[in-house]
Amino acid sequence: MLAMSPDKRRGEPADHARTCVGCGKSASQTEARRASARLPRENEAEPSASGTALVRIVIGPDRAIAVDAGDSRFGRGAYVHATPACVAGAVRGLARSARGNVTLDGAPVTEASLRAAISSAYDRRVAGLLAAAKRARKLECGADAAQAACRAGDGALVVLATDAAQAADLTEARRATKEGRAIPWGTKVSLADAVSGAYGLPTDGRPEARGFGVVAVTDERMARAVKEAWLVAASLGTGGSTTKATITTSIPAEGAARLPRADGAGSSQSSVRGSTPRDPGGSSGAVE
Repeated sequence: MLAMSPDKRRGEPADHARTCVGCGKSASQTEARRASARLPRENEAEPSASGTALVRIVIGPDRAIAVDAGDSRFGRGAYVHATPACVAGAVRGLARSARGNVTLDGAPVTEASLRAAISSAYDRRVAGLLAAAKRARKLECGADAAQAACRAGDGALVVLATDAAQAADLTEARRATKEGRAIPWGTKVSLADAVSGAYGLPTDGRPEARGFGVVAVTDERMARAVKEAWLVAASLGTGGSTTKATITTSIPAEGAARLPRADGAGSSQSSVRGSTPRDPGGSSGAVE
């Protein structure tokens, strides 16, 4: 009698390998869906893709591509590691996978446009996950509520607005930063928009809100998903709520993110040292 694999015994799908179209290296499907806590070093010409997230790219029948940050879109999928080097190689790798030139938002794909699309999609995913945490009552908003959650041992992840210098100086925020449980993201207004589900919507007709300087995610699984999405956006960011950071070192999953004491409204982080709703946000072997 033939032995069955553990996945088949449990009736679960096999953990198929996924191949990066930028570097040609493979990872299991489980690894593909999880982000590493490693960001490339500053000025690192060839950052290692080992252990980093594989971002799913959907290739449409007309060779138009879209970033599937929530891993939920139907269609042919190609994968690329969330590193600048792999994204650069993916421009040609996607064309090989699709057997023809691919487009993004109606224009030929470039390294810059692909990086921006991935960062933007995962930035929106952070916002969507924060809104989901709020609906599930797994998010504490504001300094008092967030600090109370942290003091009770429930602050799995602290999210600090980059224009909230006072929030970054809170005792529990400092502790979370030191322990790698804090990330800088958005501004006070965009953080409030994310929590309310209004992130990315037109602001016309909506009153200006004071927003939140800090929120705390109290669910471990949701906190991990938020941090993983943030890491992808931060590693490739060129603008928006998660901008391209000055990366000073590779970071472990438990490493700390050095938060700005004060920042402008357009950036979510100044430098990194440590550290759901679905959102869509070279090898030819990566097409599934």
